[in-house]
Amino acid sequence: MRVQCLIAIALWSTASITPAAWSDEPNKLEEAMIAEQFRAAGLHRLTAEELAFLNQWLERHASDTSTDFGAEQLPLPQPGATEPTEERTAVVGLFEGWSGCTVFTLANGQVWQQRLPGKYHYKKTENPPVVLIRG
Repeated sequence: MRVQCLIAIALWSTASITPAAWSDEPNKLEEAMIAEQFRAAGLHRLTAEELAFLNQWLERHASDTSTDFGAEQLPLPQPGATEPTEERTAVVGLFEGWSGCTVFTLANGQVWQQRLPGKYHYKKTENPPVVLIRG
């Protein structure tokens, strides 16, 4: 159970698969997870003080990692070249949307996981193209 909790926290504090127009991201773990995820991770057993401490810790550390997330997989820039602001790739395999904790494997080798709760149904598409835009 602790492993699930740590995985959920680590994923919550790193990348986010959301449209750029969404600026009202949850700032508390209990708002970022659906109730089933919160219970499955055992977070419902934390006291109010423990949960507040965890939220403060995540808030401090999430900003430390998000700016360079995935950068280690990008090619090194050539001298005099400008840094790319977007990367075009594709989702590997059949894509039907997302459902809460969906993991996306990309053709460029990156693996992303949906961070915020929500569902989106999309027509079945094989290897759909995606554009990653540095925020």
